[in-house]
Amino acid sequence: MRIMYLSLLACSVACSSTQAATQSTPPAVIEPIMVTIPAGEFMMGDDQNPHAQPIHKVKLEAFQLSKYEVTTAEFEQFLLATGYKREGKCSLIHPTVKLDLPFWPPQKPDPDNLNTRAAMCINWADATAYVNWLNSQTDKHYTLPSEAQWEYAATAGSNTRYVHGNEESKLCDYANVYDTPGHLQSRDMDLSQPGVACNDFASFGIAVGSFLPNPFGLHDMTGNASEWVADCAADNYVGAPIEGSARTSKSCTRHILRGGSWADAENRVETRYRQLVDDRTPQAVQAGFRLALGAGEKSGHNKNFALNIQQQQEKAKADKANSQALIERTLAARKTWNTGELLLPPMVTIPAGDFLMGSDDNERTKPVHRVTVKAFNMSAYEVTVKQFKQFVEHTGYVIGSDRCWQWVDENGGIGKRGIDILQGNWLTPAYAPSDFHPVMCVSWDDANAYLQWLSKTTGKHYRLPTDAEWEYAGRAGSTSKYGVSDDEKALCDYGNIWDASGMRAFVRDKKYQAKTTACDDGSEYTSLVGSYKPNAFGLYDMLGNVSEWTQDCDRDNYLGSTTDGSAWIAENCMMRSRRGSTYGPGDTQIAFRGHGGQSNRSSLGEGFRFVEVIKPEDVCTKDCNKAEAKNAFAIQLASAQKAELKHRKKARTD
Repeated sequence: MRIMYLSLLACSVACSSTQAATQSTPPAVIEPIMVTIPAGEFMMGDDQNPHAQPIHKVKLEAFQLSKYEVTTAEFEQFLLATGYKREGKCSLIHPTVKLDLPFWPPQKPDPDNLNTRAAMCINWADATAYVNWLNSQTDKHYTLPSEAQWEYAATAGSNTRYVHGNEESKLCDYANVYDTPGHLQSRDMDLSQPGVACNDFASFGIAVGSFLPNPFGLHDMTGNASEWVADCAADNYVGAPIEGSARTSKSCTRHILRGGSWADAENRVETRYRQLVDDRTPQAVQAGFRLALGAGEKSGHNKNFALNIQQQQEKAKADKANSQALIERTLAARKTWNTGELLLPPMVTIPAGDFLMGSDDNERTKPVHRVTVKAFNMSAYEVTVKQFKQFVEHTGYVIGSDRCWQWVDENGGIGKRGIDILQGNWLTPAYAPSDFHPVMCVSWDDANAYLQWLSKTTGKHYRLPTDAEWEYAGRAGSTSKYGVSDDEKALCDYGNIWDASGMRAFVRDKKYQAKTTACDDGSEYTSLVGSYKPNAFGLYDMLGNVSEWTQDCDRDNYLGSTTDGSAWIAENCMMRSRRGSTYGPGDTQIAFRGHGGQSNRSSLGEGFRFVEVIKPEDVCTKDCNKAEAKNAFAIQLASAQKAELKHRKKARTD
């Protein structure tokens, strides 16, 4: 999800011949690396899928197919040269999930990078426009492959479910799919989107060719990006061509994606699965394409680009090895942790009541609406590194990817937004300086797995708070902008927010341009939990430190939201809500609502706290905003805070 893009700066048609003569020659157009597919015949179709019946014999002449899916760099040279604009949204096309995401490549191409990740968010018209442009630049006859060519090349002479055989456990050697690693396949871990039973060590689309090729030498025929073919979609193969050509129609309104993607599992990653897509459907976030060429034509691929692909493949191989090593290290280390008795944080009873939820300052927090909330208990502090260690120590739960969203240079990273996915995990010292810092680089799924274990271990009912519960608790009866005050200068007393200390650190470490901030809380990055004043309910760090996962699915606004304090759950949900600000750049208002993919892990400031469901007779009636001061958690935290204070005093005098 990183690397560089190639620039293609062409003179416009309006340039005079004199101007053109004085300008340097633009970089050569990147052409794909092609593989010759031998002539042959095969049985096309699948007796388990009515859309892929009847099974029929197809005979094909030799042709060429690109070794890799078209990359971001290749597609961006087209966008830069033509000014081609894509319309509408980029959406995940999935049987059980609906999700809108930014375009990738972005609408404004980056001329400074050479990115070997598969181009996605591509519809059939986009792919066809690219093919036509490439042919105009190269005098070749590239096409999208026919569906028969694609399936013949993908199966490569086999009759098995997958590109490599029938064993699902080995699919991750060949494909970037929606996977569920073995160490997460537990009866106690009711994860929301079970996937292929293996670990491919990739969360999204990655550099092409990062997995083993099929017998024809083609990479990513399953997974990474789903791929458009030339055919017009028909409900089945009745009347399909038998000589390998594409089925076309001037009145065509549907086309076909083949191969499955990083977001697919089950039958969707079988080589014979076909996905019929209406042309009116928004661009699919997981959709890309590869190219076909006649057997007699010669491709002129760019040697430097081929070298860059090779370098990224080697990097992906190293990343996978590092992640596998992480699993092994964590499983070994947990046997030595000896974290002691189970640490339960002090819980604060939040009384029943009603409040006005939302804010008119942001479209995502409109409309403001009244919500009634039942009493519940909430952890006074964010979940710490040591608490999560205890979970891993007792269950063997291991996060099997050594990748985490991180802050990078202000104008660096993906889309030059200052963030990127780099090596790191919840135990990385920079994100986990001590046992009593908030745990980060944990996903919504990880948080729920922890809470299921904690509930089972204690016999209590713990869960993530709902959006409404979180904001009600964060406001603690206040109607102020920040939950504790309307004065931004007062916030550094209540939380580790984006402040002068953080700004200095980001200027020093991440090449940020210095800007004025409202106050200085003394912490550059995350701090020990509970280092600042609590709010009126006795809850710490509801502002700053890390933002916190909630139960709710993400949504564009509060239209149709619940008014009884329950979670807003969509039928299909992969994006979840996050509440509260972080130690880094971002909105500090108490009504602010962020989001993240529920399998995303981030050190940008994403952690969690939890609530305990209580019966009416267990509701506290006296001193309810005073957390227990003498349990093991509170005693150990107080000791850690004392040591941290001593360390800071020494640092100021050195």
